[in-house]
This record gives sequence, structure tokens and C-alpha cells, in this order.
Amino acid sequence: MKLVVIGGAFAGLELLLQVSGRRSAYESVTLIDKRGEHSYTPLIHEALTARLTPSQVTMQLGPWMERTFGGRFIQQAATQVVPGPQGKVVVASGEEVPFDVLVLATGSAHRLEDLRRDGAIAHVGAMKFTNDVPIMKRALGAEQGPRRVTVIGDGLTGVELAAELALHARQTQRRLEVKLVGREELPLGYMSVKLRQKANQALLDLGVQRSIERLAAPPESAGEPEGAEELLVWATGTAPQSLPAGLARTPGGFFAVDR
Repeated sequence: MKLVVIGGAFAGLELLLQVSGRRSAYESVTLIDKRGEHSYTPLIHEALTARLTPSQVTMQLGPWMERTFGGRFIQQAATQVVPGPQGKVVVASGEEVPFDVLVLATGSAHRLEDLRRDGAIAHVGAMKFTNDVPIMKRALGAEQGPRRVTVIGDGLTGVELAAELALHARQTQRRLEVKLVGREELPLGYMSVKLRQKANQALLDLGVQRSIERLAAPPESAGEPEGAEELLVWATGTAPQSLPAGLARTPGGFFAVDR
């Protein structure tokens, strides 16, 4: 049986770990992803403030596949899926990868088109992958770096990032205002009220300003976030990655799967 997984983020890697104990059941195991590494998103903010290095929050997918499965990793975009008994995935180079079982775990991407450039907000950045880190570091470390950083999104990534930036500013005695924007009075809306209250108080103790609002409408161009008086960091509003052609949809718009 040939197993092919498209997407080397949390879902795809977790599935591969789950089947690693039954490797003998598969004739071949192949992972396809256009990125060569998996970024551990909850720790990327620590790479931004140099508490960790980017290499400490990433895992190279090729070596991991070799160690775990003796499997193959293809660093290309999957462009087409041909379903059926002789199913295959076509990648960007034109190579056809046959499968008996196909798993789609393509994950999410930034949704910067939902941002609005407003007033002093001149540049937009995001924190999802390690290649975002050097761009943001240049912005924060520039001679005329921002005096304010506004983090949009009060989920786990936004809360961690705002807290880390405020703590780093305090430790380095830098004058930097940090604001966290969310839709509700308390952050981390999917957690218990007690934990949300505790997180909110911790943010306030660090000097993080809280704001309840929503930014929408696309900016004309985000560019690299350098030289802005206010730096806007997008930590919410992700959208699904684009999927390969050839996948049938149900009348409701969902992708039709075997199970």
C-alpha cells in the first residue's frame, strides 16, 4: 500500500507519527510539501527576541522522513490529484507520485488581505514561519524602528508574541508600546474564563495595552515592515492553503473523500 501525505505541518506530521508504528503495512510513504521545514509556531516569537534561534524552532522534513520511515520527502507544490484505483499526485516538476491512500493536510496561510492600512500604520508583518523572523527583526532593530507594535489577534500566538515583545522591551530598556487587538474583552476565547482572566492580567502587568476592534479591507501593499512608526503584526485570520486541482466537491462546497 502506497501512502502519500500532502502537507508537512502539525496535522500531516501527527498522522505520520501515528502510522510510524505500522510502517511494514506500507510499501512506500511519501510526504509532499513546498516548504522544506516545519516551523513550530508557538515558539517563533522567542526566535524573534533571540531567546531561541530559528533552527531551534524548526525541523527539516527530509531528514525527519528518512529517520522515521526511510520514507521520501518531495519539496514541491502538489498541483493536481488524479483520484481512482490508479491514483496519483502530480507535483510542480511534472512528476507523478502514485498512491493507494492520500491524506490532505495542507494547513493554513496568512490572510493579510483582511488588513486595513489606517493612520500611522504603514507596514504589515506576520509571524507564522521562521522566514518571517528576519524581516521582523530588521523592523524592530532598525535605527528608526517602530515606537509601537500592534499585534492583531488575541489567540495563543498573539498573546505569546505580545507578551514576549513587552518583556523584551522591558529587559532591554527600550521605549516600545505593545498593543494586543482582539474581538473580546479577554484574550484566548477558546479557553476557560479563569485562564483568560489570568492571561489578561499577565499582559497588563507587562504593560501590554488591550484593544477590542477588528481590522478589515486590504492594504494596497504591505511590503517589508521597515521604517514604520507603528508596526502591525498579523497573528490571526488564517485561510486554508490552496489545494491541488482534480478534487471533487460536494454540493455544499466540501471536498469529497472516501472516509
